[in-house]
Amino acid sequence: MLTKLSKVAVAVLLAPSISYASEGEHEHHEHGENNVERIQVTASRLGRIVTESATRTEIINGEEIQEKALMRPGNISMLVAETGGVRVQNTSLALGSANIRLQSLYGRYTQLLSDGLPLYGGQTASIGLLQIPPTDLASVEIIKGSASSLYGGSALGGVINLFSRTPSDELEGEVLLNATSKNGQDITSYFASPITDSTIASVTAGLHNQKQQDLDHDGWLDMAEYQRVTIRPRVYWESGSGANLYLTFGAMIEDRTGGTKAGSNLPNGKPFIQSQDSKRFDSGFIFDQPLRSD
Repeated sequence: MLTKLSKVAVAVLLAPSISYASEGEHEHHEHGENNVERIQVTASRLGRIVTESATRTEIINGEEIQEKALMRPGNISMLVAETGGVRVQNTSLALGSANIRLQSLYGRYTQLLSDGLPLYGGQTASIGLLQIPPTDLASVEIIKGSASSLYGGSALGGVINLFSRTPSDELEGEVLLNATSKNGQDITSYFASPITDSTIASVTAGLHNQKQQDLDHDGWLDMAEYQRVTIRPRVYWESGSGANLYLTFGAMIEDRTGGTKAGSNLPNGKPFIQSQDSKRFDSGFIFDQPLRSD
């Protein structure tokens, strides 16, 4: 008799819990159907809804890009460094170079793209990260994990895709002047304008200068000296039939020097100077033509 009463008591106690759980599950289901925001990502080369994608994709929006561009307009290192799972690692203290590590893999296994195009090639494994200004970026998409099936062996760690702004039908432009307490100066600019009814062009340019800095006065440069010039024009064309063309060119020239500062020598009486002169020219295009069947 006692056993039967115990079973009845347990059933009575559990009944409200079961009912409450059922109601909560029903409310959660309705909330998920009505309020889930549909976000489309393009870093996987095939546009898809982020909730339906098996590949985890993180997005850095334009507002955050503008905030980081004001703090460091010369390169994108600060922009990606504050993303979880992304590490910016110094590869040369003398030159101040760095690369991006995803999933703890070496920087050579991270593929860096611009509008889906591998414009930066193998330069991203050495010093290319510090030569890309964020001035004209609209968003950044980051894929963590192997994406080599789509992008090749250089994407074993992941992919970082930089998407540029899409110009409007009106003339627009901006100029950013920046100066640091460590004797660094940056001038970046972005201008876009329609050329014809079907063609729009934009151009991004930058001048960057940093004087050598020996912060602890030990004769070794803590901040390398460099002078850099960048320019990247883009052309967007769209026909009435639905065909569209995206064309871009890029040029970057930089002289960077590190090591011992002027007048300082090693114990053997000789200076230790490291220098790297970089010149990069690239181009790429994307052409889309819809196919129609009769």
